[in-house]
Amino acid sequence: MLTLLVPVDGSPGSDRAVELVIKLHRDVTPVRIRLLHVLPPNDGIAVDSTRPLVGPDKDPLIGPDEEPADGKLALSSARALLDRAEIPYGSEVRTGFVPSTIIQYARTMDCNGIVMGTRGMGTTEALLGSIARQVIYLADVPVTLVK
Repeated sequence: MLTLLVPVDGSPGSDRAVELVIKLHRDVTPVRIRLLHVLPPNDGIAVDSTRPLVGPDKDPLIGPDEEPADGKLALSSARALLDRAEIPYGSEVRTGFVPSTIIQYARTMDCNGIVMGTRGMGTTEALLGSIARQVIYLADVPVTLVK
């Protein structure tokens, strides 16, 4: 079974990417779906994106059901779409430089492709989808952009 990574940020573009993956799952072939939201580091220091975020008290690593509030909000619309479609998925929040964290996660999870919106809610949206462009440049799996 193919595994598709859908990086999401709660934007209409990322919701359209989720809707396409739902259509692929229903109409073409079942796929494993991994949702990922990447929080950029707020201190300007690079973070090890191979590790999930740690809680405020630096206790155990945060799992898929324990993301910080920002991550839950960014994942909520994608989760709602998949829940309504009754399609299983996994989701996670990571922190780090967004494009390279997406690529590293795709490699770690053995994803066969990445499906993402062309423009999100990031502060660089005026740069015409700079995250999507960087993901295309860095990816070693097919990337599908959804407008």
